[in-house]
Amino acid sequence: MTENLNPFEQTCKLIDEAYNLSVKELLAGTKKNKLLFIPLDITISLNATYSFESRLLARQNYWTTNIIDKKNNYEEYSWLLSQLGIEKVHAFFHKTQQCRVEQHIDYSFKDSSNLIHVTENEPAGYHVVLKGEVDSLEIYDGDTWVTPILPYTPCAYLLNMTECVHRLKDDPDRTTLYLNGRIDSTKHTELIERSLLKFGNLAVYRKDII
Repeated sequence: MTENLNPFEQTCKLIDEAYNLSVKELLAGTKKNKLLFIPLDITISLNATYSFESRLLARQNYWTTNIIDKKNNYEEYSWLLSQLGIEKVHAFFHKTQQCRVEQHIDYSFKDSSNLIHVTENEPAGYHVVLKGEVDSLEIYDGDTWVTPILPYTPCAYLLNMTECVHRLKDDPDRTTLYLNGRIDSTKHTELIERSLLKFGNLAVYRKDII
């Protein structure tokens, strides 16, 4: 008999099968943190340039992805990193969208060593939209698909890496920066709280389904 699973449940099932994780236990441990999406109250430099490492990370169906050059510990991007709650960068990518992006979550469960730290600090995935529409992102909130609205572009936002099932409408040449890393919990929390005060009406929260 075919299981009638909603998109969130389908993704959880795939994760559970592939990496032998108990999704229910994972969510039970982070249930107190239901925030999936929030625009960030930071300043994006309109004149910034971006240099890449010599190799292209991937040219996927969805994205062309380049690794940001980490020369001098990302000194060139101090204007951005100084505003974020990241004390050590693990991933810093420049991505150009090619077509509609299908549903997925951002965290790679192949690397479980950082999982507890990430779940304790969710939402922990930093995205900076340099170019694109304000309504391209779609999020599954545990009940239905919703369309978060960015207040403007360029704009940064936080996305829950381990629980937020999301997808993107076709937004040709949408250009984003994606960052994650070791979180500075105090600075990260302060940024979330400040952003909720300014953009709380645009936040998306996960609905209880387990």
